[in-house]
Amino acid sequence: MGHPLCVVALVGLALARSPVSAQAPSSPRATRGCFRGKPAAECSAFWVTEFSVAAPLSNSGDEIDRLPLFTWEVGVMKNVGAKTAVGAAVLREQSGLGYDRIGFAPRFRYWAAPDLPIDVSAGVTSRGWLGRVAVSANDYLGATLQAERHDNPWGTRSTSWSLGGRLGALPGVVAGGGSLAFFFVALASLGGAFK
Repeated sequence: MGHPLCVVALVGLALARSPVSAQAPSSPRATRGCFRGKPAAECSAFWVTEFSVAAPLSNSGDEIDRLPLFTWEVGVMKNVGAKTAVGAAVLREQSGLGYDRIGFAPRFRYWAAPDLPIDVSAGVTSRGWLGRVAVSANDYLGATLQAERHDNPWGTRSTSWSLGGRLGALPGVVAGGGSLAFFFVALASLGGAFK
């Protein structure tokens, strides 16, 4: 399932970067891309680099749904109006050692204020589907609510809800990289303990 997800992700990112025609802007539009998300007056397009940690709100009875959910996302969004942006991101989720999934999620952003974006995304993962609503301050720090339907490693299917916080832009890159480094060090330590 990894190869079809990669193809879909590349197509989605290409579409998100394509110019939107026949749309009259209501305010001056910038023509430059940005690393951190900003409205159309400042950026034409921007990167999505997010790391989030969420706690389960519901318990399906499966052990995996009681663990924190770690999510890394990378993608691109394009401002298509003064207050709207569209795009997509590829993601990797981890909820327990050895239980992870990859996915692809198209995204819609509404700029409630220049420093207050609201994101809505829905997509597929290697084990099911997910939907998410998030709000952030200056694209640095935010909160997210997620619903996910997924197959568990032991053959059962569950729906889980989680609520958490997320870091975006450079803090998201730093937190995501740091957590991956910690994960690999912990895994190596565990591997050494069983020798």
